[in-house]
Amino acid sequence: MYKSILSSIIYPLHDSLIKGRKTLQKTQDLNKSQYYSKEQLKTLQSEELRKLFHQCAKHNPFWKSTFSKYNVDLNALDIHAELAKLPPIDKSSIRTNFESMLSTDKSIEQWFKTTGGSTGTPLKLAYTPESFDWRSACTERGYGWSNADVGNKLLYIWGVQLGHQSRLNRFKEWLHQTLYNKVYFNCFDFSDERKKQLIKLINKQKPDAIVGYTNAVYELALYILKNNLDVHSPKAMLSAAETLHEYQREKIELAFNSKIQNTYGSREFMLIGAECEQQSGLHISVENLLVEILDDDGNPCKQGDLGQIVITDLHNYAMPFIRYKIGDLGSLKEENCSCGRNLMQFKSVEGRTLDVITFPSGKQLPGEFFPHFLKDFENIKKFQVNQDSLGKLTISIVPYELSKGHALIEQIQNDLSKHIGEDISFALVEEIALSKTGKHMVVKSEYKPN
Repeated sequence: MYKSILSSIIYPLHDSLIKGRKTLQKTQDLNKSQYYSKEQLKTLQSEELRKLFHQCAKHNPFWKSTFSKYNVDLNALDIHAELAKLPPIDKSSIRTNFESMLSTDKSIEQWFKTTGGSTGTPLKLAYTPESFDWRSACTERGYGWSNADVGNKLLYIWGVQLGHQSRLNRFKEWLHQTLYNKVYFNCFDFSDERKKQLIKLINKQKPDAIVGYTNAVYELALYILKNNLDVHSPKAMLSAAETLHEYQREKIELAFNSKIQNTYGSREFMLIGAECEQQSGLHISVENLLVEILDDDGNPCKQGDLGQIVITDLHNYAMPFIRYKIGDLGSLKEENCSCGRNLMQFKSVEGRTLDVITFPSGKQLPGEFFPHFLKDFENIKKFQVNQDSLGKLTISIVPYELSKGHALIEQIQNDLSKHIGEDISFALVEEIALSKTGKHMVVKSEYKPN
């Protein structure tokens, strides 16, 4: 009964009338457009890309200059060919050109946030309320493929807000979760005792779907199987924040007797891709994002070949992300999905796995804790968490201002002690080496529990 009331009354009233948003309408439109032909979807992308280019040429100093430098023709018949003229940008490009990348259009409202820095480098960015509606709608559609959409009872194995929250914000968060039938369990504290508590909560709440950080859900599944525990089997499960490997999928589905579907997203764009019920690749949110796979020379990779994931946000006019190298590797799938949706699919996404950290006390932390925690320290240029063995954990910090490095570490230690209470070493360094695949590994653990 409440599911029906939530989806048909509470959600429409809250989204449209109270918040003045268009998420519901956009979700309904997306549920139709996912079955458009590939030609229709490409035409839709071309129209939105052309609008974005015209907006940038008129109101964005950085892109206006870049278009001129690379002779971009805004009225060309093939706007995708004009896009290909532009060199990809990355986090460094945005930091260097932050002010000039912001729109000068006074009619556009700008919201700001900071990424969690899953590649080890936090990033401040701007976006518009309308682009947020697009992202939310894509997320609702993608989660809906896993029965984790509005109306269902959802349990999140997730990270919590770190730092001080006002009483009003805590109340608003509680009210939102209560109204929207959501329960959150903090996996930033994930000892065996906490896993027991979570299993009790799952069995009590009996959620329709469980959404969680991949490694946290996997660790919970191993604990269930090791101890031969009974746990409620949800209609569906959904993994987020990290790559879901097949060996993890196998254990999770065995422990919960339920399918788990993979997602791929980021703070810059929210949901980028998600598996449908066929679990045969991640459908990309092509109505909102134009995704390319490029080789090291900036050329398009062949279908199925691994390369740099490069994304253009079609609706963020506040700070346009055009050909943005997100820092992950992936490949595209050639064949169509049997579900009937004609959205382009990732064959694979690699480079997003963050190791689990284990402390001598038995407490475990998902790797996502650290980028989530460190993103708000402005003097951090880059960081890396290394666990060489049990009890030996080091956080290496590359500060923007070396002279303030020791004060930065002292501040981090003070704040971190409130959440962890375990011994951690720190090191101020000038640079952090890349992995053999050219990736910056944020959290590395050589210690693997038995």
